[in-house]
Amino acid sequence: MKKYLISTLMIASLNSWAGSTYLTVHKDMKASTEIMSRASKFVQICSIPVKNVSKGEVLKAHSTMTTTNDTGLVVGVTAEVHWCDPRALKCYRRIVQTDSNQRDGGNVTPQEHHKVYKPAARLKAIRNYPILNATAVLVVYSTGKAAGQRLNVDMCDIDIERQTNG
Repeated sequence: MKKYLISTLMIASLNSWAGSTYLTVHKDMKASTEIMSRASKFVQICSIPVKNVSKGEVLKAHSTMTTTNDTGLVVGVTAEVHWCDPRALKCYRRIVQTDSNQRDGGNVTPQEHHKVYKPAARLKAIRNYPILNATAVLVVYSTGKAAGQRLNVDMCDIDIERQTNG
């Protein structure tokens, strides 16, 4: 009985992988972004184009961004993944209400110095898209003396899982 149960579970797991393809982008960077006086401006950190997205296809994006706070002050960070047109003129947290966007954020204190953020997003295509960019973004802010200084961004990853409906 145990062998049968294990085999059934393995088949169920394999079925969840069927019809999925994967894309990954990794950037080691020596970039920085200005610390704003309020949480009002998204800054694009890295993106990956997803080509020929079909209606009904599900895209899952998982990002990792690493920051370094050299200001000596507390800095607030919010990290998200947005879906953007190819030129990033229009970006969306969600395209329809059933899509999801899992933010990650918090303060980077001088004691922590480095912090990793892991936002995620899920989208079910409501039409065909020639290209959608999965774009990792940050909002960086401080109500104190850190405003106007810079937060370093050391690394950005985005992993995409594409699930077809067939």
